[in-house]
Amino acid sequence: MSTAAGVGAAVVLAALAALPYVDLAGPVPLLQALAPIGGVVLVAAAFALATALAVAAVAIRSARRRAGIARLGAAALACLVAGGAMLWPVLPPVVESGGSTGSPPGDATSLSVLSLNTEYGQADPTTIVEQVRHRRVDLLVLLEETPQHWAALQEAGLSELLPHVTGSVGSDAGGSIIASAHPLTCPDSPGGRCDVTTRGERRGSGTAFDQPVAQLADGTLVRAAHPWPPRPDPARWRREQHEMGLWLQGHAHRPLVVAGDFNAGPVHPVFRAVTAGFDRSPRHGLPWVRTWPMSVPGLGDVPPFVQIDHIVAGGRVCVEDSVVRVPGTDHAAVWARLDPLP
Repeated sequence: MSTAAGVGAAVVLAALAALPYVDLAGPVPLLQALAPIGGVVLVAAAFALATALAVAAVAIRSARRRAGIARLGAAALACLVAGGAMLWPVLPPVVESGGSTGSPPGDATSLSVLSLNTEYGQADPTTIVEQVRHRRVDLLVLLEETPQHWAALQEAGLSELLPHVTGSVGSDAGGSIIASAHPLTCPDSPGGRCDVTTRGERRGSGTAFDQPVAQLADGTLVRAAHPWPPRPDPARWRREQHEMGLWLQGHAHRPLVVAGDFNAGPVHPVFRAVTAGFDRSPRHGLPWVRTWPMSVPGLGDVPPFVQIDHIVAGGRVCVEDSVVRVPGTDHAAVWARLDPLP
């Protein structure tokens, strides 16, 4: 390899290693979603080069060719370091404090939380209700919820399991529901009354605050999350991520659960900043947690590559979690059991 080629390769590897750590506009957030795949490729390349190095070290003894072996070793090390840097953000995080000062009362029990983006109401209602029953769900957050899908869930028995509800349904991406096994109050509604409304026809998910907020009897705030995706408007994506971070920090003094499709994940520096200090789940998955895309039109089910669906908690810590495939939607459901902080 020539010197110029070697310098070029080093620059490319340095750029790839830096990708999950730079907070830039344009296509960068979309490229960051692919960083873990690039990391796997580079780590695999490092092991392949190391194997070739080991074989060459035994077979070749001339001093001239040892220089080539040294370059091969340097290339393997560079691929390993760059690949590790690209994978590092998606590795299981250290358990955070769970939201600093906000903690439920001492008699609070654990919460079973399930969240799913239904992809415009296409997720199989029977599977959702079965998961609610099987996991003894206390809180269910549904996104992109349509009137027809909500009616199908009621027919499947959801109201018997989770009778307390707030949010909205609609034909756009902004229909979001919080359903609870425990009584809810809605601090943003007159008299704290919770109900389900129907949204008008409009495109998009609305702002970061255009999502339902409810409160449990122990003071825990519950909120759905569905900020704008990084395409076609990266500026709006960044703005709504920032707005969500301000909301989280503004309520860090009390226990809270925010669940949904964040349209961002640990590969994005802005998401890591937004959720810093809070417990984040699911965090267990091989080779890393992946929730999207579970399917692609024309191809059917595909292996997902990025985590954009999360459960973020303050004053609680995840003790068990899972990613659940639900037929009909391109998102996986995410589930977590959250215990009060000791």
